[in-house]
Amino acid sequence: MQTLMLRCRPLLACTLIWCMLMAAVAAPADASTLHERSLELLAHTAKTADPADFSFVVMGDSQENIRMLRKVLRQSCAFKPLFILHNGDVTDGGTRTEFTRFLTALAQEAANIPVFVVRGNHERDPQLFREMIGPQLFRLDLPHLNFVLAAVDNSEFDLSEPARDFLKSAVASSRRYRFIAMHIPPYSTTWNWFTFTSGMPELLAMLSIHRPTTAFFSHVHQYARDNSRGYPMVVTGGAGASLHGRDKFPGEPVHHFVLVRVTKEAVTTRLVKVE
Repeated sequence: MQTLMLRCRPLLACTLIWCMLMAAVAAPADASTLHERSLELLAHTAKTADPADFSFVVMGDSQENIRMLRKVLRQSCAFKPLFILHNGDVTDGGTRTEFTRFLTALAQEAANIPVFVVRGNHERDPQLFREMIGPQLFRLDLPHLNFVLAAVDNSEFDLSEPARDFLKSAVASSRRYRFIAMHIPPYSTTWNWFTFTSGMPELLAMLSIHRPTTAFFSHVHQYARDNSRGYPMVVTGGAGASLHGRDKFPGEPVHHFVLVRVTKEAVTTRLVKVE
């Protein structure tokens, strides 16, 4: 578990940040993780972000389609997001070789953008995930932007009580913009395939009281959105993996990412299709 107040992070020179990101694929086991390197970079970029107009990108389920992932990353970076959140399944099997391919793509296509990764069910080795990618629970707290995002691991189709408590610490906070993320979406009468039920009632009860700005999920290889609970729930699972048809889930089977724009007037989530 990791919680960060970015105003407390030391800043690094841009050249050092570049070297750290480019060294990801060859980093030894005791080197910093992608998450740690991205925190250092975010500490630098968030300090100058405009609180009245900033954006970030959410995507998920690239798996081993590195060619499509590269296209998604390139198009994402064109919007100059504050950071990118990959909401899980960056690999097929969670091997060191697969993680290395993913990190190589990031270093080549998004070297100047912080990238944070939620563990998905295809990241089968949690220890290797923590070693190369980062923590299984994390929180990005940006006081300057009145923003918080909490991400948890529900890759075993279960949302534990500690994970729910971790989410609550964000959604019940005083920040104006409060986002949450996890890989697997909760079950509902509409979303009734590839979803989780263990811990789901408790999660939805908590969110009915402490409504997040947006809740992000992946796992289903489509784009979907549900506003029926009084806050947006977005599924974004189209960063490269083979798409799921509408016969399985009532979304849009298209490769894509989601652009989130935060302004003083509104928060918008935009589907950006990638051919």
